[in-house]
Amino acid sequence: PPPPPPPPPFQAEDGIRDDISCLVGSEMCIRDRHLIDQVHPWFGTPVPPPEIYSWGGPIGSPISLDRLLQLSDSILFRLLLHYDNYAGHSSHPGDHCIGDRYSLGPILSEAAAHDPLRYFDLLPEFFHQGLNDASYYVIKILQGIADHMRYRFGKQQPSKKNWCPIDPLPNHSVLTEILLNNAEQFTPLWQDGYAISRIIEACCEVIEDSASAKRLVFLLFRLSKHPDPEKIEQNTITQDKKKITTYDLRSDAINRVRGVAAGAAMTLCTRLLEKEIEPPELLFPLLRRYALDHVQSVPAAQMNGLPFLTHKRHAWGWQLFEDIFQDAPTLLWPLAERHLYHQYHNHFDKVAPC
Repeated sequence: PPPPPPPPPFQAEDGIRDDISCLVGSEMCIRDRHLIDQVHPWFGTPVPPPEIYSWGGPIGSPISLDRLLQLSDSILFRLLLHYDNYAGHSSHPGDHCIGDRYSLGPILSEAAAHDPLRYFDLLPEFFHQGLNDASYYVIKILQGIADHMRYRFGKQQPSKKNWCPIDPLPNHSVLTEILLNNAEQFTPLWQDGYAISRIIEACCEVIEDSASAKRLVFLLFRLSKHPDPEKIEQNTITQDKKKITTYDLRSDAINRVRGVAAGAAMTLCTRLLEKEIEPPELLFPLLRRYALDHVQSVPAAQMNGLPFLTHKRHAWGWQLFEDIFQDAPTLLWPLAERHLYHQYHNHFDKVAPC
């Protein structure tokens, strides 16, 4: 076919009327629509104008737990390497808000909670594969092993009712040894205060020998120097709640590093006394160290175990009580009720009104 006629010259920008036809640019496009239709077969569709837009949202895992558990070791590392260069607020460009380095961590932790020994054996391979943040995956696997131990031997219930560990099921002493060795030797673990405190807490819930108890005491002494928390924070805010309450202390106690560690130290002590195992010599000074913490939410974590401790070791219990309440912290008094209640019968002189 003959070449199309040349388009009329556009001498005006959009919004400025042309001196000849007195049309703005958009009106000229409407007028010349028939010309555009004629040249379309030769030049194709016009390039669309640039568009500025944004999208966002939480980055989800690219794989389900059931599918992850079925992957072979080689395919698992291929998956991790595929998403290894995407972290933070960026997902893989082939997916929309699905798949980055840190979205795989939680699902890997869940997998380790189902099959702890398999994923523990893979820990050295994470460093051999050249992953950008191999320590992150190792920490997540150790957290999963700690969760497995809590679910089977400790106080915590699985978040999913259909949780079913994979055989062979390891003994709690094997898992405790794994976690204690890594807590003592794997330095990057201490950069995540929440993870290390939860791992040590899990060990305190199942410990049954003096040697492991001594190791835990030294680890808990180290956690007592952690900077978190620096102060009490108000965790729930409503119209009729304008100040910090006892509920905030409880919330801080289970969500802050020293609070978790203080509760773990009390759990360790009460468990040893319950099993008729003599506590390590440094355990009571450790408990006093946490009881004298300048942030009230830290000693608040010890209050639940104080009645049983006082029943087993009367002098220890009352010494801790005096340490905690030496400055008359009003927010802690509601937590003292159980301790005082259990003293009415045999030690009324201690709790009698003045």
